[in-house]
Amino acid sequence: MRETAMLEESDVYYPENLFPKFPKQHSELAALVEHGEAAELQAAIERVFSDAADRGLSHVFLSGEDLCTATSAGGVKRLAEAVSGVFDAVSIVLVLRRKNDYLLSHLNHYFRHHRDAVAIRNFDSFMKFSPRDTVARWSAAFGDDAVTVFPYDSPTGDGSFLGRFFSAILNVPLTETAIKASANANASFDLLSAIVVNEAVKTLPEFDLTDVNLAYLDAFRHARGRMPVFESDIASFVNNLFPDADWVIDGSADLTRTPPAANPLGPAAARNYLHALSDFFATLRALYCSDQPDMPLGRGDIVTAYRAFLGRPPDRDELNRLVAARKTLPALRQMIVDSPEFRRVHREKLNAAGLNLPALDISLTATETQQHAMFDHLRGNWNRDGGEARSVIPRPGRDASDAAPAARDDAHPATGAEELNDLRQTLARAGRSLADIHRMVDFGCGSGGFTIKAAEEVEEVVGIDVSAARLEDAAAAARRWDIDNITWVEKNGLAPGDVAPYDAWYSRFMLQYGPPPLIERWLREGLGGVRDGGVAIFQVPTYSVNYHFSVESYLENADEQAPFRMHCLCQPRIFEILDEMSYKILEVRDDNAVDIPRHWVSSTFVAERRLTEKPLAEFE
Repeated sequence: MRETAMLEESDVYYPENLFPKFPKQHSELAALVEHGEAAELQAAIERVFSDAADRGLSHVFLSGEDLCTATSAGGVKRLAEAVSGVFDAVSIVLVLRRKNDYLLSHLNHYFRHHRDAVAIRNFDSFMKFSPRDTVARWSAAFGDDAVTVFPYDSPTGDGSFLGRFFSAILNVPLTETAIKASANANASFDLLSAIVVNEAVKTLPEFDLTDVNLAYLDAFRHARGRMPVFESDIASFVNNLFPDADWVIDGSADLTRTPPAANPLGPAAARNYLHALSDFFATLRALYCSDQPDMPLGRGDIVTAYRAFLGRPPDRDELNRLVAARKTLPALRQMIVDSPEFRRVHREKLNAAGLNLPALDISLTATETQQHAMFDHLRGNWNRDGGEARSVIPRPGRDASDAAPAARDDAHPATGAEELNDLRQTLARAGRSLADIHRMVDFGCGSGGFTIKAAEEVEEVVGIDVSAARLEDAAAAARRWDIDNITWVEKNGLAPGDVAPYDAWYSRFMLQYGPPPLIERWLREGLGGVRDGGVAIFQVPTYSVNYHFSVESYLENADEQAPFRMHCLCQPRIFEILDEMSYKILEVRDDNAVDIPRHWVSSTFVAERRLTEKPLAEFE
């Protein structure tokens, strides 16, 4: 965590992994203090002291959520005894919110976390916290001078709590980025959503609060909407259930001050709130309500479908007509897809990136050491992330995270029949046929569906892949289908391997996963093994909107990148390589290998090697 590093720069140690349930926070400290064994508590305190000393740090920061509300006088005394023989000095900082806001927050928490659906009238018996008694309890154990009351709310109304706390208590200037990250991670529900969870979701047998929390955070990621007037009224009612005297503490800001009257949401905030709230409820429906494809759609679903498919909401007459027609989801989807408007809106050809796009900034110069590092990183990702699914190179319509072979068998020859037919037609357009090919290399063969099918018509086939797991699947499938004219080769390094010469070099869905220097290296390696008169058929992305590549940046940030990130090599560079290696281009076609046509261009190249012509060209 960046925040822990910032603290350590200021001689403060924040222990992580101290508790198992929430390794980055100390909310379990309250339970340990109140209910744990004295020896266990002592061991935890000594451990954080030792860890701080090992780092050369002289201060330890423990953030004990619920220590105020859940710790008895006996628990506070146990904590005081545990730290007294370890640390030279101890400071206790009790963070207190204004009464009104604190009670509303805990009512919200009560609605969500109590195991049963609860009512507001039960809240006063549940809520036992007295700030005045809490300060007295901690002062009795640690001394008045050791206890500080820090207001959660700014007396002047400016500055976030985290920023003020870190600056005043720890002398650490917390960045705005860190403050926003922490605030997002701990976002609380708006009260209306909490009430819905309390009464309509918690009672369901499959209710899971973690799923609900994640759904809320996703829906409200870009909105902090609430209904301020409603929440203000509820807070006022709850506030009157508890005496103000418990919140009067000498030397502290006025914690009983009533906030000013709330104003309703403005139009922009109201729209943001409605959007987030509808997303949250839609997720709850998906989590806890079974699909009912035969049920007529409501107005909201119809509007959502129109926006998703057509980029606009239906007008009022359309909406009324569709509601009256009682359209189901399958019927509405088919109606929209079959409409002239849908075809007009989605008039996208295979690769529709426009001709007005700028040139790409792609660095191709990489040392041998850098190329080794790139390959090792890629191979590690493929073997780690692709190993479980036994899938490294996705075939059309498949993803590298697809199910394991038990759920689908990509190595079945039938899966390669369509791809082999594409190759057959591609060769025919170039005046060639499979009969011209006696030895062929499939670079990036995956689990061998295409390779095995090709071996039925080509005398000898070599399948190359970086995944040993996929090659094992492929070899096993070949044996099942009595195919014995394939050699399987694991690509486990940058060395070219001893597979040349051959009549055809074929690659699809492989080159796109290598950074540009490796794409060029693999191209040169594969093209270099083709016999005079042989052909190369390969697919590679040649443009991506906003794509750029720097060798140094790639290696510095390799671990943060998606394991199957795609790359491209521009057509002019590929033409140069083909020319340098004595190839005549027979065909270049945009293809559908990368099905993101507005942002990517993927091309299939067909080229014939003509070694006997090269000397004449050079002589001229």
